[in-house]
Amino acid sequence: MSSDLNYRRTLWAPDKARAVMGSLMPFVDVLIGGRDDASLVRGVESDLRGESGDRPDPAIYVDLAR
Repeated sequence: MSSDLNYRRTLWAPDKARAVMGSLMPFVDVLIGGRDDASLVRGVESDLRGESGDRPDPAIYVDLAR
């Protein structure tokens, strides 16, 4: 199954989105979304730059998805 986080603030509250999307994650094989969507749904802030500075660190994206 695939899922697109694509969170829309005007459609639902962060807590509701986190609960619904979180319950779907065990069934998701492919997850699509931006860093802000993932951070919101996961309920944490993430600095995806890592030690590399300005460039996103792919390992941090993998960790965020998990």
